[in-house]
Amino acid sequence: MVGRIYDVARASYISEQALAARLAGPRFVLLGEQHDNPFHHLLQARVISLLVASGIRPAVAFEMLATDHAGAIRDCQSEPHCTVEEFRHVVEWDDSGWPAWQLFEPVFRAAINARLPIVAADLTSDTIQLIMASDADRAAARAAWIGYLGLERSMPPAERTELAEEIRESHCNLAPDDVLPRMIRGQRARDAHLALMLERTAGARGTPVVLIAGFGHTRTDRGVPSYFTYAGARDATLSLAFIEVDDDKERGPSDYARRFGGAVLPFDIVWFTEETEREDPCKVHREALEAIGNKPTGTREK
Repeated sequence: MVGRIYDVARASYISEQALAARLAGPRFVLLGEQHDNPFHHLLQARVISLLVASGIRPAVAFEMLATDHAGAIRDCQSEPHCTVEEFRHVVEWDDSGWPAWQLFEPVFRAAINARLPIVAADLTSDTIQLIMASDADRAAARAAWIGYLGLERSMPPAERTELAEEIRESHCNLAPDDVLPRMIRGQRARDAHLALMLERTAGARGTPVVLIAGFGHTRTDRGVPSYFTYAGARDATLSLAFIEVDDDKERGPSDYARRFGGAVLPFDIVWFTEETEREDPCKVHREALEAIGNKPTGTREK
């Protein structure tokens, strides 16, 4: 299945040419990745190239870039020759906590070489910590952010349960139960803010926007699309996820749907890829994960 592209609604495989045609219409193209898989970033770069080749010049929004770098990004891109290495420096990538720059370089290179606007779409670390915190002295500031992001709307119980289980599993079942509500709030805040930044970037003229983010954010059921506020925004969205193939356990698309807690994949298109070799994250990050319960503001694992 590696390299095959699957149309979820039609339950059939499509060609790259057919995918290129599908990319031409949506206002928002969400490219969901597994952060440490180099093939995913190469394919994201490929999708951007397909868009540019068809005459579409989207803005490219990144989950990995927080809004406090927006000014530095704008200054770099205003120069005639904002190189990929200069960009790496101005966004302070090596101190960001994200995986190695070399993994993400292809997708940044595709956007920078095409002179596409790059959007820092994530909340700042301080804001995420504020939203996830529970201390009384910052309650007013926290409530203001919750209102701004529209998080007063409660999640359906089934969705909340699924998200809690996803967070628990992604943290190796080491996140204490009393921390989960704060982590759910943080995840929802990031989804809502990414949606806000996409809509703001598109503006009244409907500028196309590509989002580079983890596929947990690009799910069509409870990810970024569920927080769009503009009429028609969800219908103008194409979510494309890159998913690793595990030939030992899963034989067809329906098997992969079970990874996401349902009978149907929560994306519009899936591009199946090779797995990447990785150490067991539960062993590598065990100490940090076990410390989550002792941190009043929670933590965000990359």
